[in-house]
Amino acid sequence: METKLQHGLRVLKELFLLIKREKWVCNQTNTISIMSFNLRGDKREDLDNGWLKRRESVIKMIKQKQPDIICCQEIWTNMVKYMLQKIGCNYKCYGRDTFFGTRFNISCLVTMGNCIFYNKHKFELVDNETFWLSDKTNYPNCTWGHTEPRNCTVVKLRDKITGKLYTIFNTHFDHTSEDARTKSTELIIKRMSIYKDTEIYVMGDFNASITKNTLVRFNEFLYFPKPNTVKTTFNGFSANKNKVIDYIITNNMKGKYKFKLIEDGYGVPYLSDHYPIIIYKDQD
Repeated sequence: METKLQHGLRVLKELFLLIKREKWVCNQTNTISIMSFNLRGDKREDLDNGWLKRRESVIKMIKQKQPDIICCQEIWTNMVKYMLQKIGCNYKCYGRDTFFGTRFNISCLVTMGNCIFYNKHKFELVDNETFWLSDKTNYPNCTWGHTEPRNCTVVKLRDKITGKLYTIFNTHFDHTSEDARTKSTELIIKRMSIYKDTEIYVMGDFNASITKNTLVRFNEFLYFPKPNTVKTTFNGFSANKNKVIDYIITNNMKGKYKFKLIEDGYGVPYLSDHYPIIIYKDQD
């Protein structure tokens, strides 16, 4: 039987969690914040930069920044499970494994893909899909010279307060084939037209500069970071890199945006071999 002290502590804990959830929702009622982050898989060869060394710092960063939407690339199933243990009281997620097509939240396979976390207090999920960057889009395969299957994860969200609809595309382009990157760009732009009645954000690790021919069609849209505003988004666990390959792209050309590159390691040298990038947009 519960003592008065135990009852009091339980009530205080429940009150604290309620206040924490409300604070999470209310902190950004006038803005929407969207993060893209290549997390780098849980790879043994990373040693001191391995996921087990970095994961607590990643959670610290997320809890401080409190993004409404987090699009992760190169995230493994065990990493998804860890993150849901730590931030699941405020986020839901959707994603499918790149190699097998299984859902992250039910798969026990330690493989990787793209996953979208969204603030469950602020958004409700309207629809979702995953398609592969290939001639055959409905299952894992390679037809464009990819070194491995590549996919794009999509969620359609409704703001619970305003009713506004957002569509989020999260992807990771091939790192070797220019033809694959060109065709992947064309495919995603074609898919964007399906959601043209919503505010769209496309993001991820594109493994190329948006100014290059392979991604040139994305210049039809507004994108971040802008040319010559940051030195690199890829660090390779080293300070001597000059490679901007991570972007957030939107069809809303008139919004008021603030962009930030997150270089702080939150207690470790690097959160990943890519820096997280985030945009803040004033709600219309």
